[in-house]
Amino acid sequence: MARFRRSRAPLSGPQAAAVAFSDLVARNRPRLLQTATALEHGPLAGEELLQGALARTWNHFDPLWDDGAFCSYVRVAMVNAQRSRWRRPWREDPHEQVEGPDLLDDAQRQVDDADELERVLRQLSARQRTVVTMRYYDDLSEAQTAKALSCSVGTVKSQTSRGIDRLRRLLEVATTPGAATDDHPTGEFPALV
Repeated sequence: MARFRRSRAPLSGPQAAAVAFSDLVARNRPRLLQTATALEHGPLAGEELLQGALARTWNHFDPLWDDGAFCSYVRVAMVNAQRSRWRRPWREDPHEQVEGPDLLDDAQRQVDDADELERVLRQLSARQRTVVTMRYYDDLSEAQTAKALSCSVGTVKSQTSRGIDRLRRLLEVATTPGAATDDHPTGEFPALV
């Protein structure tokens, strides 16, 4: 006797939307998390920013979105969330209070190029940092970046140019032997305008 399998009923409505949303998140999460981490300067804050953006995206989700439309919407949600946080009064960041495990020895504590770049990125203005992150971490075009930030392409070009120039100067100061320690006993970089 042959056994017949009962075919599953096709998903419809909210079930189909939930499956489509889950698939889009699964495919695009690593890239979106990289952007969020770069925008927030750390994995914990980046994860928080991404989760909030995904929650806001779900409220307006269209199951017909492709990967590009989905990522664009989430990026805009992340930038808007970050902008609204800038407008709020400063409060303590709970992530700064968490102490990480002290498992690394002195040789491993040396700063590598990625850490150095992240440190100098923090010294850019918020607008420059956001534009540079979206242009070079997300590999967005000038037009896509302008659309995500609700500004003109000219603004994106000028902010990118100024941000890259400032990054070069900051990296030169950081890599010049004795520059940070001799001139600045605290080890902080000078403010370059």
